[in-house]
Amino acid sequence: MGIIPLTSALVFGAAAGAMWFFRGSKALKNSPFADVAAVSLSALAICLAFYSIYLTFRSEKRDSARLAHLLKDQADNAIRSMPKSYFSEELGIEVKLRLETPGASGGASSARTISEHYAALSSTGDSRLMIIGKAGAGKTVSGIQLAAHLLKKWQSGDPVPVQISISSWNTDVPFQEWLAEQLDERRLVPNLRVAREIVEKRMVLPILDGLDEMDSAGVPVREQRALKALRRLNSEYGDRDTKAPIVLTCRTDRYRQLSRKVRLSGATVLELQPLDSSQQLKFLRAAGLTEDDGTWQARWVGVAGALTWSGSPTSLARQLQTPWRMALLTTVYAEVDDEYRPVRDPNHLLAMSAHLVPEHLLGLYVRAATTNANSISKSRYVDHGKVEDWLSYVASYMKLHGGNIVWGRVISSDSIILHRMWPLAGNAVRSIDTVLSFLSTLPLMVVATRHEVLPEWSAILIIAVFMSIGNGLHFFGGDSRTWPDPRRFHLRAVVENPLRMLFRCLGAALGAYLVLLVISAYYGQFSLQVWVFVVLSGALMGATLHVSREVVDYAQASVTNPRHPLRKDFWFGVACAVSAWVVATGIFSIDLGMAQAVLWSGLLVVVPGFLLSARACRMYLAFRIRTLLFLPSMGRFLDWCCKAGLLRLEGVGYQFRHRELQDHLAV
Repeated sequence: MGIIPLTSALVFGAAAGAMWFFRGSKALKNSPFADVAAVSLSALAICLAFYSIYLTFRSEKRDSARLAHLLKDQADNAIRSMPKSYFSEELGIEVKLRLETPGASGGASSARTISEHYAALSSTGDSRLMIIGKAGAGKTVSGIQLAAHLLKKWQSGDPVPVQISISSWNTDVPFQEWLAEQLDERRLVPNLRVAREIVEKRMVLPILDGLDEMDSAGVPVREQRALKALRRLNSEYGDRDTKAPIVLTCRTDRYRQLSRKVRLSGATVLELQPLDSSQQLKFLRAAGLTEDDGTWQARWVGVAGALTWSGSPTSLARQLQTPWRMALLTTVYAEVDDEYRPVRDPNHLLAMSAHLVPEHLLGLYVRAATTNANSISKSRYVDHGKVEDWLSYVASYMKLHGGNIVWGRVISSDSIILHRMWPLAGNAVRSIDTVLSFLSTLPLMVVATRHEVLPEWSAILIIAVFMSIGNGLHFFGGDSRTWPDPRRFHLRAVVENPLRMLFRCLGAALGAYLVLLVISAYYGQFSLQVWVFVVLSGALMGATLHVSREVVDYAQASVTNPRHPLRKDFWFGVACAVSAWVVATGIFSIDLGMAQAVLWSGLLVVVPGFLLSARACRMYLAFRIRTLLFLPSMGRFLDWCCKAGLLRLEGVGYQFRHRELQDHLAV
């Protein structure tokens, strides 16, 4: 609230300052327009500034009910953007309820869905749930379905369900602080202060997905982050006598391992059962494998018979007892040729050794998914061999380097993030990035020194200005001095911490003064107008530093998208380039006319200003230059892979649809 008026106030204030300081230039000299415009713009800037402060303080005065409704609306928007397949009512997954709360005994429940289980538990005062199951059993989807159901039935006073990947939690940070940061970073609340209030009042139901993904295989249990996470949840998240509501998902074997040391206090365990015969047959019917009269298509009679069992499953049925394996089956054998004839016969599975079935399906999945996607809408990715090669390249890199530290950051072993893909192309990307940085400033220096369009001191000063804007933001405004993280403008920082902003502006202004002092030692003294302008430009850089923030890794795909960080960094670079353009225009106008100053500063400053500020975009550009011959346009390709069912969205990254597929391609 108030961000737009505040931004407008800053723009008008800057314009007023420019009018006043340059009223003595050739273009504005002896013209009353400059003074009139400066006074008018100053008055307008002051009014807008006070209005933005009023809106900001008004937005902070929210009662608990209004905050809860605000959070619920944002969570609803997140759920609505989920893939529709997550909410199929036909393929509901039955679960077995086993109580692990003190004094209770395990047993079956008459409730069929997770939502019904949770409703039954909440009615008795128990609101902690641990959803476990084998790999591919549907734990993530179950959590999403639970959130959707609770939002649909939500009433004032109920906690708002929000699904978050727990694997992003640094367990050295208190859980409530981390949870508040997640709500703020996902823009589910106005600011961090409101997020902390919501968490403190227990107005949110965190659905934490992927407890088993917090640690890689081979880490001793006593050293696992998951173990520390459970201990912190037990000790921190709840009152003395009651525990705050929470839902976790975890793979069965990993939870059994952790539960020998510690369990989630007061939680009921819901274990996702393997698919039974009726559910497996539902998958086949949902894929349209029956005739109009309900009988099986001729080529599916044998497989349907093998999946019709009671008691102990058949050898083939045992290999297809998870939703993921059934999705593999129906996708692979749905492939058709140009004349819409089936490419392969599923009856071949009946003659195959059962243990070879998963690898057989995985080996055909990329081809089938590519063909099926192109049969719906044609794309440039028609060669399934190239698609598999590209995905194998990425999967192999993540398998080989996942968990390694590169330039101060840990390489992800499961997420493909656009602005962090550059290590795939090796150290050559760093060299290309350095060349781009050098070439961006070369035209300015050449024009200034060879063609005498500008005094040499002007070029040096301009380069110092926007190199300070670009690199200073990353060296002093970010957590990492080596990894080029995307940045964005966080204008609320102006009113959140005005004292820090003041100190940064003063420090930057002093730095600009010292730079000009050094230049004046070589080129002689400058006019007072130059000194004032440069000092104010330094203050502007300090303000830019204060309102810039690193784009965090949103773990929930429904709130953002993988292109979000690079887009934010792009517009951040554009804003910095425009700021450098304004500064350069002012300096150039001292020796040139206003029109020439605007033209030459735009030609010589905008591109280097952008490249030196948008470091993440520059590094991604270097990565694309390096991989142009053997990798496609990665953003479009990865988006297409999601539509084809090869990848899925997860926050600002892409993940393989299942870890089993990633491991297969990595081999």
